[in-house]
Amino acid sequence: MFLQETKITSGGIEEILKKIKPTYECMTLDAKGSAGGIAIFWNPTEVIVDHWIGMKRILLGIFRMIRQKEWFLVSTIYRPRISVEREAFLTHLQWLGSLHIEKLWVIAEYFNMITSIEEKKGGLQREDSDMERFRENPSSPKND
Repeated sequence: MFLQETKITSGGIEEILKKIKPTYECMTLDAKGSAGGIAIFWNPTEVIVDHWIGMKRILLGIFRMIRQKEWFLVSTIYRPRISVEREAFLTHLQWLGSLHIEKLWVIAEYFNMITSIEEKKGGLQREDSDMERFRENPSSPKND
């Protein structure tokens, strides 16, 4: 289960989890003021977590279903709303993906970004650098 914009601390998330799913485990990132906060919950009788990391705006874990051999990435993301922060964010996300390119990656996030002008409905009809970066393949080298 993925939660975004929890707007509470990790301790608050853990208290709620104890009440609704006491056997589940979680990884969380606190909200900053009244914004943000993300969490991933899982059932430890069905899922093994090898390790996980929390970074600014990103939770990323290496998971495996109990009866499966393959490990996969699971993450939830709180994308920056300010456009000047998006470039660094997308670079960081691309770097994370390149570390585990051989693994399936499940990402829970509403990016509120489009990859081509054809997807755009209303507003200014212009291509921007966010579109290009969002559709970029993380395994391909960047030509600077």
